[in-house]
Amino acid sequence: SFTRWRKIMIGFEKIYKNLSDSLTSNKLHHAIVISGNKGLGKFEFAKLLTKEILLGKDSTDKLSLFHPDLKIIEKITGKKNISVDQVRTIAGFFQSTSASSNRKVIIVNAADDLNVSSSNAILKTLEEPNKNCYLILICHSVSKLLPTIKSRCQIHKADTLSFEQFKESFYKLRPDFLPKLGEQEIKTLSILTDNSPRIAFKSGEDLTFLYNGLINSLNERFLDEALLKKVNDKSFDFGNLLMIFDIFFGRLSKFCCNSLTDASEDERRLFDILSENKSIDDTFKTYDECKLLLSKTASLSLDKKLAVINCFNLICF
Repeated sequence: SFTRWRKIMIGFEKIYKNLSDSLTSNKLHHAIVISGNKGLGKFEFAKLLTKEILLGKDSTDKLSLFHPDLKIIEKITGKKNISVDQVRTIAGFFQSTSASSNRKVIIVNAADDLNVSSSNAILKTLEEPNKNCYLILICHSVSKLLPTIKSRCQIHKADTLSFEQFKESFYKLRPDFLPKLGEQEIKTLSILTDNSPRIAFKSGEDLTFLYNGLINSLNERFLDEALLKKVNDKSFDFGNLLMIFDIFFGRLSKFCCNSLTDASEDERRLFDILSENKSIDDTFKTYDECKLLLSKTASLSLDKKLAVINCFNLICF
């Protein structure tokens, strides 16, 4: 059973063994936090753990997301947070009779989306646990959880994957008929996504195009038309651009502090010039200005192309 899980969930081996052993000995904690960087597969792991809780360790049946003893709470599309009303449904679900097993599971995906009111509402559930009921909180950053929530949960942190683990996980997600990427391409993806296979699979092509386009444009002191055309496309995910600027300034800051060990030749050439012209304080100031500009553009639906041009000028001049 452990070997089967290892093939599916790379990087979750230790967490699985701890939780599975606890379940076997009937000592599984009623409130579990699965934390770690975005895109590692925490939600997939939570579903696999839930399958074992509800169907049994040796079951070969698939777990339906509509299983009557499973409830998934997620932020509603278009909403900023998981609402207090959503969280209040937990008590009723746990108090109702199990339908097909003697256990019930709720997965909150993700606890980072709880606001103050919904966090306090979930705390009430944690203070009065129901027998054979398990609450699994997916969390990207444990620091965002209330201390009172953390103190009542058993926290398990998924480690960031190594480059080799990232490659293995990425190719498990990628359809077999697609060609393998070159070593430099997969290395770039690992850097841009912080070794997050699911982000690489979902947005890797866009992220690579945007980052390389930004680096090349800044090196040439001329914005690539293909980059601007991409940004201006109605179907373009502006969140990817925000991510790219975060990555860019993060790597530039590391370079300025002599702690960037994996810079490409194009990055090194650009960062040399930028670090000579601007102090580290100026770099952080430029980052703050770009972040504010891009955030306003996203929230107010302003001209995306113009925002990129303005950020380009802030960095160059």
